[in-house]
Order: sequence, then C-alpha cells, then structure tokens
Amino acid sequence: MPFEIVTIAAGGLILRPVTFALNVSAKEASRSFDAKVKHPGLSQRDLLDALAGSPPCTIRAQASDGVALVPGLAGGDLLLTGHVEKRSPRVAGDEKELSISGRSKTGDLVDSSHNHKSGELRDKTAKDMLTELVAPFGITVETDANLPMRKLARLRPGETVFAFAERLARVDRVGVTDTAEGNLKLAGPPEKMHAGALIYGGNWPAITDASATLDESKRFQEYRTRAQAPDGYAPPELEIDETARDNGVGRPRLRVITPPEQISRDEARQRARHHRDRAAGRGVTASVSVVGWRDAGGRLWTPGWLIPVDIEDIGIGQVMMIESVSFRQSESGTAATLELVDPRAHGGKGGKGAKSARGVELTGAGGDDRG
Repeated sequence: MPFEIVTIAAGGLILRPVTFALNVSAKEASRSFDAKVKHPGLSQRDLLDALAGSPPCTIRAQASDGVALVPGLAGGDLLLTGHVEKRSPRVAGDEKELSISGRSKTGDLVDSSHNHKSGELRDKTAKDMLTELVAPFGITVETDANLPMRKLARLRPGETVFAFAERLARVDRVGVTDTAEGNLKLAGPPEKMHAGALIYGGNWPAITDASATLDESKRFQEYRTRAQAPDGYAPPELEIDETARDNGVGRPRLRVITPPEQISRDEARQRARHHRDRAAGRGVTASVSVVGWRDAGGRLWTPGWLIPVDIEDIGIGQVMMIESVSFRQSESGTAATLELVDPRAHGGKGGKGAKSARGVELTGAGGDDRG
C-alpha cells in the first residue's frame, strides 16, 4: 500500500499531519490544504499559539512503501508554499484535536484589491503587467505561453489582482493557476504527458471508482463574435462579425459572443473558435479515484498534464487532461481523485483515442468554419 510522508513546516515547527488533504486545480489561482496536526513536544494550546498570525508554511511529500522511502524520490516533492490561515481546535473528553487549513501565497491575489496608482498599464504583455502588480506580495509570474503585447489595459477600481488576471487571460486564451512555489502561472495549452495510463482493472495506478459526464448541451452549431475594433471608423472596424462552426451539431443553435473590450477582426475570429472548442471539450468530463498520489513513473498527479484513459464502461477511451486533483491521506489510506476533461477545454488538441463512446471525440469541433 503506497504511503506519503507529508511534512508541514510552519511557525518554526516541522509537523507530521495525522490526516491531510490538498486540492490543486488548473482552474483556480490558489491551491488549498486541510490537516489535523499534533506535536509530541507541545501541548495543544502551545501548538495553537505557535501557528497564530497566519505564519508562512511549506508542505512536502515523500513517497514510501509504508516501510522505506521510495528510491529516487529522496527529499520529497514540494506541494505548497503559502500560509496557515485557519485553526480549529476541539476537545471531547480526553481527546484533543487541532485542524488547520491554508492556501498558496496566491490566495492573497484572490482576496486583495490592486494598489496601482494610475490604474493603466501600457505596452506590456499580460505577464509583465501582472508582474508589476504581484511584486508587493513576494510572488512572481510564470508562463509557458507566447503572450501578445498589449497597448493598454485598465484596472477597475477595487478590482482584485486575480480578477484582473482572469480578464487578461480570457483574451489571451490562457489559464490562471499557481505553482507549488506559490507563484502565479499563466498556463498555455496542455502538452506534457503523465507516465502510464488510467485503465480500469490495470495494475497501476489502481482505480477504485470512475464516472463520466458526456454532455452535448454545451455545444452550439455556430459561434459568432460581434465587436468593434480599437481603431478605425469604417464599417469593417465598427461591424466586426466573425463566425466559427461546430459541424458536429445538427440543430440550428447559435451562440453570440460580445466581448466587453474592443478587439481586432482576427482576435474576434480566434475568440469564436476558442468558445467553440472550449464548449466541445467541456462536454466530456470524467472523475477517476485512484490509490496513491503518483503516476506509473512516480510523479505526483499534476493539473494541466495529459493522461491516456481507457475505461470502456464510462465511454472514455482517449487522452484527457487533468483539470484538478484532490490528494487525501488518513489512517484508511492514501488516495487521489482526478477530475479530467477533454484537452480542448483548455486550448489543447482534441483527445485522441479510438474507443470513446459515440460523440466523445467531438470530430465536428475544430473543423473548418465554412457554412
């Protein structure tokens, strides 16, 4: 039975949690954890005081077979860099229990309004704009995407840094998430692949539960972007109308997109295609629970990475993207739940595979845009 040696460094202490849970998502800017903790040399009151004031914390995991550490994974993997934000002590008879929870450093970007003097950022990429805003938080911005230069972006009064990041990311068609180091990441389309595959009845990783949702209600036959360009006064600039078609939808379903910002004709065309492909990908999701936290090569399950899935009874036989992971460890064992989605939902290529249920491969989406 796989086991993870989890350590929480916080308040000048090294804690081994009794129970532990961590949620990491490609859709969220901050990962979060919950743990029950004790310390052999401290009373519960002393431990409670040591963790006061939202102290910085780092969390690591090192794989073990229950007896010895797994070779090649010495030192463990960094899971989270952030803060302990909540303490929940409890007593019941002779039993004493202290639960703590917290988030990545990027949690402050989710909560905090910007403090930019002019509210205008010019002639920078989204990465450079956000770098300026997150610097006071001791956070850097990472990206694996090729981001365009922007002439101007305006911050709204009281807008949180994360809300502004989401607005930039929506136009640039990237995701906003965090890293184990507590930094902000603008993530491009998924490309990296996990070792092994998710096969029901296979050896590793052992699947304990799997389900899927194949939802065609999210798809439209035609996506039309109507907008105005930032420059020019002629009809071509004032009456932008670009279309993308999903030839896999037979009913006359229309989705009109009206961007809040002014965009060029090419951007409008790309926006229509992005909505089409994202809607098609979002219609194919699965949830798979596995024993342990790692793939066949010993890597922790990572949101934004790809994994082949072959589970015939839920209609999934293609490459899927891990959108989020819930890691759990308690006396009953170590497990993870992987929330999977067709890669098109995050700008990737359609999930490849010849065994999916009818309609899952979404061959109508991503074709040409002719009527």
